[in-house]
Amino acid sequence: MIPKLMPSISLTPPDSHRDYTLRCAKVGKPVYVEKPMALNFAECQDMIAACRAASVPLWVAFYRRMLPRFRKIKELIDTGAIGAVRVVSVRLYRPADPKQIDPGNLAWRVLPEQSGGGIFMDMGCHSLDFLDYVLAPSVRYTASPPTALAFYPAEDSVSACFEFESGVSGIGQWFFTSFSRIRPHGNRGHARQKSSFRPSTGNSLRSRRPRVCSASTSPPPPMFNSR
Repeated sequence: MIPKLMPSISLTPPDSHRDYTLRCAKVGKPVYVEKPMALNFAECQDMIAACRAASVPLWVAFYRRMLPRFRKIKELIDTGAIGAVRVVSVRLYRPADPKQIDPGNLAWRVLPEQSGGGIFMDMGCHSLDFLDYVLAPSVRYTASPPTALAFYPAEDSVSACFEFESGVSGIGQWFFTSFSRIRPHGNRGHARQKSSFRPSTGNSLRSRRPRVCSASTSPPPPMFNSR
């Protein structure tokens, strides 16, 4: 017999997360779901309400908060190594994966009815979660989700501007053609973290050792000629 407190782990596509969560909550099981949490905001609220009513925890797999390079970024911010953060920029560029854009067999990640919004929902949510974690919750977003190459029904690129409760503002670009970078800027310097992947020839990706997060405290160049 399965112990009552053993959590139920949902590693299925997002279109089934709400259903499985409600079923687990009904029988008193803690729930751990993959990200993105669900197809939309309304489904997320249903999941939260069901687990709250059943007094069981609900976790979402935003594990990157605990990865060494992301913890280093948080340390640089928390210790004031880069001063007061004023603006943050995010870029995530990846090449199109041939396995996901076969017209006769499209992957679930690029079908909005299963994924909720394409690869941006699957990967971009990590960037936004991490920023909420280190800079305080975001309060305002303005986004544009254009479709550049139209390999599949979901958007393949997203540009956004956002603001946080802490007063920090940011910009983000998610295009799937290169590498990713998170860079918070303070009044004394900036911190940066590059991804551990880099494009090679064709549409494949080559793994690289992740670069150590670094802080730069060099004074910024003058904006205008002093003459």
